[in-house]
This record gives sequence, structure tokens and C-alpha cells, in this order.
Amino acid sequence: MKTHNLVPAVRVLRCALAVAAALYLAMYLAIAILRIRYPFELEWMEGGSLDHVRRVLLGEKLYVRPSLDFIPFIYTPLYYFVSAAVSSVIGLGFTSLRLVSFLSSIGCFAVIFLIVKRETQDSLSGLIGAGMFAATFRISGAWFDIARADSLFLFLFLLGCYVFRFASRVGYRVVAGLLISLAVLTKQTALVMALPLMLYSLIPGRGPRSILRRLSFVGTVAVLVGTATLALNHIHGGWFTYYIWELPRHHQTVKGALAGFWVNDLLSKIPLAGMMGAIYLCAVIKTNFKQRDFFYAVLALGMLGGTWSSRLHSGGYSNVLMPAYAAISVLFGLAFHRASAVLLSGAGSRLRLIWVFIGIQALTQFALLAYHPTRQIPTEADVETGRRMVEMISRIQGDVFIPEHGYLARLAGKRSYAHRMAVDDVFRGDTGTFGPQLLDEIKTTLARRAYGAVILDSYWRPYLGPKVLEEYYRQQAIDFPDDKVFRCVAGVRIRPAWIYLPRNHSPGDQQK
Repeated sequence: MKTHNLVPAVRVLRCALAVAAALYLAMYLAIAILRIRYPFELEWMEGGSLDHVRRVLLGEKLYVRPSLDFIPFIYTPLYYFVSAAVSSVIGLGFTSLRLVSFLSSIGCFAVIFLIVKRETQDSLSGLIGAGMFAATFRISGAWFDIARADSLFLFLFLLGCYVFRFASRVGYRVVAGLLISLAVLTKQTALVMALPLMLYSLIPGRGPRSILRRLSFVGTVAVLVGTATLALNHIHGGWFTYYIWELPRHHQTVKGALAGFWVNDLLSKIPLAGMMGAIYLCAVIKTNFKQRDFFYAVLALGMLGGTWSSRLHSGGYSNVLMPAYAAISVLFGLAFHRASAVLLSGAGSRLRLIWVFIGIQALTQFALLAYHPTRQIPTEADVETGRRMVEMISRIQGDVFIPEHGYLARLAGKRSYAHRMAVDDVFRGDTGTFGPQLLDEIKTTLARRAYGAVILDSYWRPYLGPKVLEEYYRQQAIDFPDDKVFRCVAGVRIRPAWIYLPRNHSPGDQQK
């Protein structure tokens, strides 16, 4: 086969890859914009995030003794403070929290593009890297833009890595350490991800300034994270470390994730991108062992290792895969450029044919990540059903306990209580003191029939035990138009399913 016969194929493949990457980016932007103002939860813990931000705006502490009134999620607090700042300007609601995540996700795409472009001087490779990360939106739980901390923490971490890689002066290393510290204060997984990078920064260099440069990054992270931890723990009377370190430390390990992460989350979801990234690392490190190439091995080790540790933690959903997919997307862009530089620089038809094969594999990887965009967007039926749900709750006399979706009670003019995920975290992580005390509080409150109604997504029996709720409340199914309406479109697709009314009252007595 003659070389010139493959030139059109190369051009078509390069164009197709650019279009695929741009399409995934555009599709995500459209989805995020269309659902940012949705007045109900996109994911079942968004309402809990809203409660955290409300407490910040009211000047109340986040990390307090666990009780039915409020229990914080087991994450560091920066996302809530940033969202509170935005909410103070545009108003408290899901829109303000999602705006933080949406802008952070755009930042993630931009940093991935800039890392690859700066390394390769190739905009197409940068676009392909950013587009690959956008393509993982659905397999990450459709999480990028929701009212959760993941996109902000990942953006801060990636930006810190960018500054670390491309600016070696002491001042910039301090800036990189600041950004990594902020990522840790947004989600503590960033600390695990940063450990290989901190060790890498200590590799000896030449010159007297090298020592200061090596220590500046590690020292900044250690001082800022350590100081912030001590301060937050002091302000909250010791409860900060209880939620951030103690509870997660006692949660069970998902043994199936030891191999399942590599097989189910990586090999089965992004096999071709992962393979290209792995080959790139092996090839460049073996043939050209430079500090530049070693940096990306360290970056991948940290981000994949941090993701793996999160996946091993019981309760770790698909959103924890975002850092791993971001790292592989960077390597994917670098691998594409490397293959192009090596295989298209010569005149041999065999090399061009190999590149065509690689290009087809890259395009196939994009195709394997295809998803239905409209299924990620709530419908008018969801909005109308949500409004009817709020109206129904508002007619119930007294407080309504909705542990999975307490924000619905807020919308109905009632108070919200501790989120079920936070309650379960205490039950799973503290079986000695506060877990049993919290369980006694729940049982006592139910026995007093303190609520005008209890609304659940599913039976809450693993900790309460059989018939505890049913002894004091009688169950009724909530009627919905169909099986799909008003389910969360991100994360677990759940919705309120059962309403429990006190047994000493009839349903009609509970409505005004």
C-alpha cells in the first residue's frame, strides 16, 4: 500500500476524533445548562448539601454531635463555604450549588486540555484528552454538575498539578501546594492522591535552590492541611476529625473492589483509553526516562490509587471514579500525540497503517462511551410530580421525617432532619457510643409518634430492626403516574416510595 493512499484516511480519522471529543463536551454543556435550575434533586444527597450550606449561611457549626436534628457528611467543608458565598449573592438553592460544580467541571476540562497541549504543543491532542473526560460523564454517575463536592475538589487538584508541572520556581511550588491543600479541604481523598506527588517533589535536584523548591511544595501542604485540621477540630470541639477520619476509618472495605475496580470500572468501561495510556507510560519511561515522563507516572499512580482507595470504601459510588478517568484522559491525549509524532513523521506506509489502526481504536473508545443525553435531564412530568409531592407534604399536620430527601419538607414549609446517608455513616462507623445513642434516639422518637408522617424511599430495617417503624406507623404506597417519574437522574435512581402515618390517626386526620 502506498503512503499517499493512507493520507486521506489519516485526515478523516483526525477530524472524526476532534468531532467526537467536541461532541461529548457540547453534549455535557447542554445537559448541565438544561438541568441547573431544576428545583428538585438530581441526586439523592443534593438536599443534604443544601442543608450544609444553609448552616454555613446561618453561622452554625457543621461538625456537631450526631443527632436527628443534623449530622454532617463525612467530607471536608470547603465546597459548602464556596457554595455559601455564591448563595449569598444569587440566593440559596440547588442552582447556586450546581453552579459551583458546573464551573468547576469546565475548569477540569480546561486544565486537562492545557496539560496535554502544553506538554505536546498540539491542540488536537488536548481536545481529545478533554473530550475523553467529558465522555466519562455517564459512567461517573452523571455527577459533574450536581450539588456535590467532587468537581470542585478535582478541579483544584488538577490545577495544582498543572502549576506543579509547568512552574518550577519556589513561589509556584507554594501555589501548587496551596491548591492541593484546598483540594484536600474540599474532599480528603485529595490527600491520598497527592502523596506520590509529594514524594516525587522530594527527588534531589541540582543547585542550592533545589532544596528549597523540593521542600516548598511538601511543606505548604503539610502546614496548610495540618493547621486547617487543628483549627477546624478545635472550633468544632473535636467533631471534625470524628467525621473526617474516625468514621470512614471504621467503615467496611468492599473486598470485591480489590479487583473489581481494575476489571469493572477501568477494563470494562475505558479499555482502549486505559491501554493507550499504559502503553504510553511504559514506552516513554523505558526509552526516554526524563523527569517529565516520570511526572505522569506519578500523577497516574496518585489519582488511580486515590480512586481505588475510595472504591474500596463501603458506600463509594461511581462518582469516586472521576479522578481515575481524568488521569486516564490526560494519558490518552498524550498517547495520541506520541503515536502521531512517531508514526506520521516518516514516509513509511506501514507506520501510517499502524497509526490508522490506533486512530480507529481511539474513535472506538469514544463510541463505547455513548449514552442517551435526554435520560440525564428531568422532564416537565418530574417537575409537576415534585410540586404535587411538596403540596401533599404541606397538608400533613406536624413535622414530616424524610431522611432521604429532607429538602422536600423544607420546600413544604417544614423543617428537615439528618440525612439518611449521614445517619448510616454513623451507624456503620461507630458501633460503640454515638451510633447506639443515635439509634435509641430514632426509636424513641418513632415510639412517641413525634412525626405527622415518615416518608421513605425503601425500608429502613438494617439498623432499626423488623417492625420497629410499622409498630407505630402504618405504611401506604405513594402513588405516582408511572415507574420512571420523579426519580433521580444522577447516581442511584430512587424516589420517595412509602408514606407512614401514625397508627392512632386516620389518613384524613393528618391533613389540614
